[in-house]
Amino acid sequence: MGLNNAMKAFANGAPTLADGKALASEDGEALLGMIGHLFDHKQRGHLEILGQSGLPKVAKKAARKAAHKLKCAGVSSEVDAPKANAMDFSVNTDLSQIALVAAPGLRGQGWHAFAGLPGLSACEIMMREGCQIAETNVLQSLSISRLKRALADMKDQPNTSLPVLCDAALAVRMIDHTTEAVRAGDGRFPGDWTHILSWRDKAVELGADPASRDASAKLANALSAMTSEPDVESSGMLLNPECGIMLPPTAVLEALFREVQVIIKSDRKYEREEFNEHLRGLAHAALDQWLSSEQEVTAVAKRLGAVADVLLYTEDEAGALHALWLADHLPQMNRLPHEYSLLSECLVKVVAFEAAWRDYQQEDPEE
Repeated sequence: MGLNNAMKAFANGAPTLADGKALASEDGEALLGMIGHLFDHKQRGHLEILGQSGLPKVAKKAARKAAHKLKCAGVSSEVDAPKANAMDFSVNTDLSQIALVAAPGLRGQGWHAFAGLPGLSACEIMMREGCQIAETNVLQSLSISRLKRALADMKDQPNTSLPVLCDAALAVRMIDHTTEAVRAGDGRFPGDWTHILSWRDKAVELGADPASRDASAKLANALSAMTSEPDVESSGMLLNPECGIMLPPTAVLEALFREVQVIIKSDRKYEREEFNEHLRGLAHAALDQWLSSEQEVTAVAKRLGAVADVLLYTEDEAGALHALWLADHLPQMNRLPHEYSLLSECLVKVVAFEAAWRDYQQEDPEE
């Protein structure tokens, strides 16, 4: 693997620590290739700078080892390596496309991936439904180009949830949403969570402003002017995978499907319209049961707020306003959950009315 332009500039110039730190988000294999190139050209000073530049652990160790070998061989440094007490921590890092984040939908399920920052390795968070952390990983190599390729691959497949490529401000805001949701839930954070928080703090230090991605603040005037829930088809929230998984938890769906099977196998004589209405009633009852507790309602409202942040970032103002309107009204609990169009349709749409009716007719020997 050859050197890219940034690596060539580093190798051919008289680099500073800031130049080395700017390479921290490069692909790990490419960094090792550059270190081999520098060793072959006996560029001990360049290697010493890389050894203090906050590269991924494997690359940093390789740079220090190569510099030490050259030093033992009597090779002098061609540049002045930085001293530990005089490090220049200034850095010019592009934060405009630094992460993939997934809106939590209604389930609180998703995946976030964050490219490396100067001095910090890349990392990822995998959330299972209910806003529980399934796994966190510190990654040795995850470049912006790899994030883009991962997103392109996902777009080529049918998805119920699709992350968005975002800037550091939204990435930090999603980490904050996740932290708040986990604390309100089971409160269990894995050991690697300290790295996630370090990434968050470093992004803020480099200029990321999470408040700039607060949809509720930006759309406050438009939201206050709304007198009723937006039309589901107009907002498009149930068709947009960037909203996340807009479905209740798996257990709610499984219970509903069992109820549908009871109706299919029952001896009761149904006309088609009555049959459909009965299934719709089952879906509404399942939804109302799921959101019967204040704690669950509050959690869903918080998720909808996070959905709004993501949608506004993608310039989907209609979807963001719908999410915010529901996040604002749902906790008031002044109507049943199924009376909100978005929540009603998200569950009713999973009931296969045609298939259920065919199965019912096959169960009835008189049909």
